[in-house]
Parts: sequence; structure tokens; C-alpha cells
Amino acid sequence: ILIGPPAVEQLIPYLCDEDRFMPVRVAEVLSGIHTLYVDPKARLALEAFVAINNLSSDFGYKWQADIAKLVEIGEPALPQLICRTLSDWDDKIQSGTGEALLKIVANPPALKETATKELIKILREDSRWYARTRSAQMLTHFPEPEVIVALAQALRDENGGVKNASAETLIQISRRSDEL
Repeated sequence: ILIGPPAVEQLIPYLCDEDRFMPVRVAEVLSGIHTLYVDPKARLALEAFVAINNLSSDFGYKWQADIAKLVEIGEPALPQLICRTLSDWDDKIQSGTGEALLKIVANPPALKETATKELIKILREDSRWYARTRSAQMLTHFPEPEVIVALAQALRDENGGVKNASAETLIQISRRSDEL
């Protein structure tokens, strides 16, 4: 049976599932679909998944090549980049996905807006304190009025790490605006 776009659309979000094993299983399914049904969205999502996972074991030029690949993929990689930047326990993956995310949203305003909204949503609604904390930290790079409001609200978060990260981000944004 050929599996087409409806199944792919349902599977792609699971590449960023909280369960450590789900993304790997979904990648296996998507790679199987890719061989049977050429779907550009599935191919790009799978390529992003592979490049992100390579960040964990790559060093030097190969690590930078993986980041360049993610930047080349662009918008289709954004959901995975945001998810993995905020919640991956591997520091190399967090760092690499964060770098790629910032490079992708540097130019097109629409992508920056999309990333900003997603980071704010995670800061406000995610149940995982470490994702909220990392979201507050990443918002340093998005000094928009709605970011300031979200960070100010996060000062009332139940988790001390989220409060501290939000306060530190507000301080950094304030210092940068004073320098301008």
C-alpha cells in the first residue's frame, strides 16, 4: 500500500515527540514512505531529523556541515529545531539546533515571527520546566514587545529555573537596548 500525504502530515509532528524512542520509529516509517512515495515534506523532515541526530556525534567541520544542512532545509526544519533546542538533553544537539534555528530566522521576518510565537507558547504552556527555561533563554534573540510581556509573566512561573531564566533574559534584552 502506498502511503501518501495524509499519513505523512500526521507523522511529521511525531519526529519531535517527548518519548525518546518515538522520533526514531517515526523516522523509520518516513524513510520507508520516502522510498515508496516521493513526498518533499517527508524527505525534508527526515533529512532534518538525520542532521539533528548527527550533531550528537559529529565534531568540527562535520558538525558545521550538519548545521549548514539544517539552514538549507529552512522552514520545514523549524518545528524539530525548536523542539530539540528546548528539550534535548544532549548539549551538542541543543547547541547545534539553537545555532541553526537562529540562522534560519535571521532573514525572513515571517519565520522569525513563527519562531517567536512558538517559543512564547512553549514558555507559557509547556509542562516541562526545562523546555520553559530553555525557551526563556532562547527568547534573548527575539527582543519583541510580546516577548517582554511573556517573560514578565514567566517571572511568576512555579519553577525557580524558569523564573531565573526569564529574569536573566529580560536583563540581557534591557542591556542590549541600552547599548543601541
